[in-house]
Amino acid sequence: DTVQYTGSTSSNPVVNSLEFQPDFVWIKRTNNSNSHHLVNSVMGANLALASDLDNAEFTSGVVSLDSNGFTIDSTGGNAVSANGDTYTAWCWKAGGAAISNTNGDINSSVSANTEAGFSIVSYTANGSSSDQTVGHGLTATPEMVFLKNRNDAKFWRVTCTGLAQGEDLKLN
Repeated sequence: DTVQYTGSTSSNPVVNSLEFQPDFVWIKRTNNSNSHHLVNSVMGANLALASDLDNAEFTSGVVSLDSNGFTIDSTGGNAVSANGDTYTAWCWKAGGAAISNTNGDINSSVSANTEAGFSIVSYTANGSSSDQTVGHGLTATPEMVFLKNRNDAKFWRVTCTGLAQGEDLKLN
């Protein structure tokens, strides 16, 4: 679902017009060129990644993902709720709280919506130079994968069906 809202410095403004609890929220300030903020239930709502930067994760300005939307920290500044500025938030439902996934060579934490073919996965790489597999919680091989090192300034990597083996794209 997509939500448009106007920023406010009131006490922790709430965006509550969704018909579900979002697990992934992509927020963009639409009247300025600020970075995109991506938050999800696996990392925790208080952490974000910027899709247009190679930065490590940072404090998001989102306090919680709620039953019908999300709550914003009123002290979060212009990132997700500057007073009077306009925002769009694209929201997805995965599978709720992350569960442990032991499929593959590396264990992961996964929130998956198998019906929609969408999952959020977090894992810690094991340092191996050989190909490693990571469980994603879906019933079929994903057609597109976005990868981001959360604790280091590295480019996003995107791979999808149709690219040659070992070929990927940079999101930035």
